[in-house]
Amino acid sequence: MLSKLGEIERSLKHLLLTDRRAWVASFRMMEEVKKQQLWKPGYSSFSNWLSTISEATRIHISVLWDRLFAGEYYLRFEAREARAGRSAPSLEKARLGVEKLKYIFRIAGGSAERERDLMAKASEGILTGTALRQTWKMEREERRLSGRAVGFANGYERRNAELKPDTVSEAPLSPRTDLILALARTPSWLPGSSIKPYFQDGYELFSELAVAPGRAFVPRFDALAAESVTTRETGRVALHGFAVCASTQDLERLQNLRAQLDFVDFYWLAATEKALESLGTLPDSWDAAGILALTDQGTLTVKKNASALHPLLRSVALEAVLFQSIKKVRDTAAGKKWSSRQPLP
Repeated sequence: MLSKLGEIERSLKHLLLTDRRAWVASFRMMEEVKKQQLWKPGYSSFSNWLSTISEATRIHISVLWDRLFAGEYYLRFEAREARAGRSAPSLEKARLGVEKLKYIFRIAGGSAERERDLMAKASEGILTGTALRQTWKMEREERRLSGRAVGFANGYERRNAELKPDTVSEAPLSPRTDLILALARTPSWLPGSSIKPYFQDGYELFSELAVAPGRAFVPRFDALAAESVTTRETGRVALHGFAVCASTQDLERLQNLRAQLDFVDFYWLAATEKALESLGTLPDSWDAAGILALTDQGTLTVKKNASALHPLLRSVALEAVLFQSIKKVRDTAAGKKWSSRQPLP
């Protein structure tokens, strides 16, 4: 058994030092050691063995745990699909990264239907990592406001408690989260857009964005998008603000959101079709706003085009978008720093 463990250790260390992005192959090796308990009797626990791998490769142990969690999570999903008579691509063919799987697990929140939808769209490239991250941000806030559990107390709880159940409920997500997910997924709903594969990088959605912190008269945007899909000038972006309405209570907030129109080029009311039925006629002050409806299929349709605005405070919103973009790059770089250390000589 020790010789087999030694062979896996040599292969795993070589892989981690030479190709740090090949997470599926490294997961398969770690899974074999854990499942067959190959770490015995040389180590007191699997965690202890994994710590030695982390130290030898100078890859933070949280990166290794995340890979193990992501791989086990997908294998459980694959097994559930097989029992239900459905097929799912193998982990090697699914084209899903660790971060995507982590966000899918969080967003699905126990909904088997939502999990299948997210897995399929993420695997096909329809859902980007950015879209999933923004969706989780909104869902996390929804859970916090409703008093539900937001996340995990610590890594041990996530790895052990959350991986045990083998059944998944069919509880749906909130309509607001569905709306944010649809907005973050693709800019194809934009009037006048010509979606090409390379346009995906020309659309970025920011949920729960405060463009003027400290100014009580400007509530934070439910979502704000910066895009270059519809602009014809090189280097120019258009700013779209969104009021996300999934219930009559949300519609009552509209009178407090009027100030947001001074910050963006276009403003949209994004609502479920059911909420739109209760909306009635918008006040005259909202004539310039467009209306987006979320269909039962999870796609957005334009019910009314948004008129171009002439926002006096556009530069303030653009600064907020720039700050969030810089923050995202910084956070991404900080995360990569843990997993890309050079090996000791």
